[in-house]
Amino acid sequence: MIGYTTIGVTDMDKAKAFYTGLFADQGAKVVIDVGRIAFIGTGRGTPMLAVCEPWDKEAPAPGNGNMIAFTVESKAEADALHAKALELARANASLAKLNHLFKQADAAAQIGSWRVDLKTDELQWSDQVFAIHGVPLGTPVDVETAINYYEPDDRALVQDALDRVLESGEPISFEATIKREAGQLRRIR
Repeated sequence: MIGYTTIGVTDMDKAKAFYTGLFADQGAKVVIDVGRIAFIGTGRGTPMLAVCEPWDKEAPAPGNGNMIAFTVESKAEADALHAKALELARANASLAKLNHLFKQADAAAQIGSWRVDLKTDELQWSDQVFAIHGVPLGTPVDVETAINYYEPDDRALVQDALDRVLESGEPISFEATIKREAGQLRRIR
């Protein structure tokens, strides 16, 4: 599947010495060396790691020293793979735009969303849930910590609602009060 992977470097001699040393136990050596690019592997026709000085002498970057080559049997197969990659890229760009719109709508309506992975007990908050709680974006939060943001009189209600959704799988709705990170109380639903 992968023919070779190219890593952009600024010092070919150091890079060749490093990677041949790193993979020496697997029998790797410099198989092809044409000056600004050298292929390291166990032999021709096998997947290899290439080290390469970018053609324009700029810093290595994706497409300029850093690349992955896939093996295919024909130009038609290469064209089909390229077309599929473009299709997936367009789909990902569309999803990113929709996600951006969703985040804008969340912020405008002050609505957040969250989910719990039942296998790992990992809690994921949307950006707006962080904002509602007054917590810096990306702060690690687990289920217990999230429940503890609720006022003590409401925690049993929240835990009961979570238990119900775990048992039935049905959506839940409740209204309760949280204490934000800075101490302000906020009624949420």
